[in-house]
Amino acid sequence: MSWGRNLVGVVTSRLKVSLPPDLTVPSLARDAAVQLAPTVPGDTLDEVRLVVSELVTNAVQHAELEGEETIGLDIGVESEHVDVIV
Repeated sequence: MSWGRNLVGVVTSRLKVSLPPDLTVPSLARDAAVQLAPTVPGDTLDEVRLVVSELVTNAVQHAELEGEETIGLDIGVESEHVDVIV
């Protein structure tokens, strides 16, 4: 599995969401990642959910967002890898 690399491939599934910067968001982000289940094997989906949770938690704690700013989550599933961008 490759995280954050832009390798050649066809995107088979993509999930994009905007999340509020609060402490409940990592759980919401993990739950949102479950939508990828039809295109991602179970073990890989578990890893994706863990990475999503960690990255979103870091964004909540360190991004210093204000007002109406949100945390963007973009997960792309390609033939040989998954990209997670927060």
